[in-house]
Amino acid sequence: LKRSSSHVAAVLGKSLQSYNKERSSVGPLGTRRKLKQSGWRAFVGNLIGRCGCCQSAEGAVPPAVSLMTDVEDLKQNVRARMSKHTYSVKDHYKTEGICQKIARSNWFENLTLTIIAVNSLWIWIDTDNNDASIITEAKVEFQIAENLFCTFFTFEWLVRLFAFQRKVLALTDAWFVLDTLLVSLMIVETWITPLVLSILQISSDGMGDATILRLVRLLRLARMTRVAKLLRAFPEVLIMIKGISAAGRSVAFTICLLILVLYVFGIAFKQICDGLPIGTNSFSTVPESMLTLLIHGVFMDDMAELVAAIREDSAVAFGTFIIFVLIASITLMNMLIGVLCEVVSMVGQSEREELLVEFVKRELMDIIIEADEDGDGLMSHQEFLRILESPEGLRALETVGVDPVG
Repeated sequence: LKRSSSHVAAVLGKSLQSYNKERSSVGPLGTRRKLKQSGWRAFVGNLIGRCGCCQSAEGAVPPAVSLMTDVEDLKQNVRARMSKHTYSVKDHYKTEGICQKIARSNWFENLTLTIIAVNSLWIWIDTDNNDASIITEAKVEFQIAENLFCTFFTFEWLVRLFAFQRKVLALTDAWFVLDTLLVSLMIVETWITPLVLSILQISSDGMGDATILRLVRLLRLARMTRVAKLLRAFPEVLIMIKGISAAGRSVAFTICLLILVLYVFGIAFKQICDGLPIGTNSFSTVPESMLTLLIHGVFMDDMAELVAAIREDSAVAFGTFIIFVLIASITLMNMLIGVLCEVVSMVGQSEREELLVEFVKRELMDIIIEADEDGDGLMSHQEFLRILESPEGLRALETVGVDPVG
């Protein structure tokens, strides 16, 4: 530490100069908390980017890294993410007030995710046991449950709305816009529709065909979109979904190639089996031939029975069918499985890297802010040494292969 103190001091000077420039350029509307976070973010990015202790000795891969094979790429990602701001809706919240305090709390977020899961299960129970078209005509337990869900989600929406520093910023958050739509549909179904029908003294029996009310009830399926929030608690499921999305292009081209193979062999089977009993039953037209090959040749549904019938009628058709199975089912389908596995593996590696980078960023930011005891937004030599002596700081640096001592 003593040997590298002069170099560290030079790096600190350059980093703190950029921090002071940013601090002086912030207007009167900027809060002290945002100023410190943005300044420390740039400070940590410059520190990791230029400090000699963040470079592995002679290009050697530090043994502390076990999640990434290329340490230098991971270091570059850390530097890039330290220097850029990651979007968080909490950045638009107020710094004072009960609403922002509730919206920022982890227990409120966990409670919301739990209610979303319970509501998703309740939709299944309500669909099987509640035959009423209007909530006021349902059994008491269904009325109580629907009103409780509607009350909680309305309360959650109001808390998040009043937590915003500027209400217009709520329109820029996609999750809040989706919640606004879902809460509006729930209020219309649970409170407004029964109230209007009660004022007009109309019941579901008096409306004759209650198809419109049933269509309104189908809108509750839109609540299932909230389940997407639960994916943040299950990274494995999120990796699979992202993998499917990333493999969409490869899957599309594989399906196009499969359709082309079906078309070619469909024409061949129509001509080969023309006038034969199997041709009349299964290959009478080109579209029917393609469907037969897809069901029995690609998906292999009751393939043995079809193969036996083709073998009895024509040896040429039998050999052609074997070739089709080798190309379409064994080659193309297994190639598609291989593509999906490769893409999911790449997406999983990328997601693990991103989680690791975010972990290091969060840990370093918390440690640096805690080390600033005088609260001046600047870092002294003693405060920097205190970070290097912190077990949490050393663990966060060693996670990405940074040797604070070497």
